Amino acid sequence: MEEARADQTTTDLAWLWTTLQIAGWSLGAVVVLFGPSVFLGILRARRRRRRAGGDDHAERIAGGWAELVDTARDTGTPVGAGATRREQAAALDERFPEAGVGALAVRADAGVFGAGTPSDAEVSAYWNDVDTAVGGIRRSVRWRRRLAARFFPVSVWSTLFRRRGRRS
Repeated sequence: MEEARADQTTTDLAWLWTTLQIAGWSLGAVVVLFGPSVFLGILRARRRRRRAGGDDHAERIAGGWAELVDTARDTGTPVGAGATRREQAAALDERFPEAGVGALAVRADAGVFGAGTPSDAEVSAYWNDVDTAVGGIRRSVRWRRRLAARFFPVSVWSTLFRRRGRRS
């Protein structure tokens, strides 16, 4: 009688083991498929927070411009790395005329190289305009390109490889 109960208990727990195995394999597959994208998203959010939240107002404005350029690169638009902001803006205005990138380049140059220090309100307004331009850039590309930019951002990959090259 006790042997039958022990056998029955083992059999009753077999379904639990099978369920845990299936759940474990499924979770592993999800992590393998989406883990790199989540990791890159975390890096991108951290980079944006660092750019937007610095103490120096001029650096925050320069960070807003860098955010705009990175978005353009992520959506497949080549931007000259050694070019000035206005040269970059000219290239971006050709590709995204509705985004109003030229005015943002002029404001960034004024904020970084101007005589005075930009106020908190000016920096906030600049970042709001950058967010509007970034939205315009993203809307102007096809959905596949937007999806690729979200899950495989070129700007984050290049930053990772550049830092790795400096360490070795």
